[in-house]
Amino acid sequence: MNIALVSDIHFGRFSRTMEFAVPGEPIEDETRGGPSLESGLIDLLKENNVKYLFVAGDLTSIGSPQEFHYCETHLLKIANEAGIAPKNIVCCVGNHDIDRKISNLVNVAVGEEALPIIGELVREKYQLLAANAASINLSVLSKLGDEKGPVPFCGVRLEEDFIVFLLNTSWQCSHDQSIPHGKLSINQLQWFENTAQKYRDDKRLKIVLMHHHPMQYSFPTPTHDVSMIEEGSELVEIAAKNGINLIMHGHRHHPRALTRLENGWQSPITFICAGSLSVNAKHRAFGEINNSVHIINIDNAPAEIMLYNYEFTLAAGWHPLEERQTTASMKKSMMLGRIVSPEEISGAIAQYSTGFHSLHYERLPDVLKYMDTDELIKNLREQLPNSKISGSFPDEVLIIPKEALR
Repeated sequence: MNIALVSDIHFGRFSRTMEFAVPGEPIEDETRGGPSLESGLIDLLKENNVKYLFVAGDLTSIGSPQEFHYCETHLLKIANEAGIAPKNIVCCVGNHDIDRKISNLVNVAVGEEALPIIGELVREKYQLLAANAASINLSVLSKLGDEKGPVPFCGVRLEEDFIVFLLNTSWQCSHDQSIPHGKLSINQLQWFENTAQKYRDDKRLKIVLMHHHPMQYSFPTPTHDVSMIEEGSELVEIAAKNGINLIMHGHRHHPRALTRLENGWQSPITFICAGSLSVNAKHRAFGEINNSVHIINIDNAPAEIMLYNYEFTLAAGWHPLEERQTTASMKKSMMLGRIVSPEEISGAIAQYSTGFHSLHYERLPDVLKYMDTDELIKNLREQLPNSKISGSFPDEVLIIPKEALR
């Protein structure tokens, strides 16, 4: 089964293309020419036989009713043409999906003298109203499924093959950016812990979908980051103790994926940080990072989660990710879900200790596919000192006995 993960659509003002713009409203930075992003996306979803479409928040640019309306219309059209049932679109919301005009009403509703006294009470109510606006502005995609949580767009969806815990890390975002980062709240964190415990022994794949990142990643393009979830470490610990297998999110516009296993965890957790589907170049390190889509195969999950990464360029449309410095942490295909031991790695590499070998990523032993490809090259050089290692994955890597070079 294949799941498509997209994030940070930013329909409207911050979109890269008029395809994802509100009719009659301008966008800030249009990229002209090239193939259709939308048509190419439909073809990509069809070619990969995608059954579910996950959207990790920031559907809109400024959270306006019209952006929500047209974004939902486009997502339903894309899903329909790709053969994805509307009920198989799973959404959470991001910080750009909060209607900041509503959260700003606290300054209108409360006089300056009363603000220090009752301002916090009124502010919280308007933040909740602002967060609820997405539910009102979406007619189909706001249906969460089987159990609702304590805040808008928080709940559980029970599917035949997996369980999705939807968390809202953005509901306290406001016009004044008094909380510039992701935040769950004590109530939502407690709800997640109780609900995760409830399904702890369930054999289905357990997934968390949210917008903000729960931990710091090492990005090749360094940026000052103040937006990580405030309770990120607590969230990950709850997930780890209750058998959560996969945490998916967006927000950074910079794709990243890895599998972690720490002491005390029930099992490894795979983290997938989606890039942006269609935000403009200004919000992608001025074009250094391309728009992206991620296809996740869960047929053999949780021990084997196959991740296929695609990017969009004006020259080629949607195509498998090309490795470069800004996306060095991502490969076009990645095997995730398991931590392999040094002994397993050494045993798999030992078969290349004599003779010539031509290695192709697709034909590597599975143990080696779980490794970061740069780390794999490093291990090959360390464990095969009598051979010259030439090339890099995903392209061909040659192992040549040094005696043959004399």
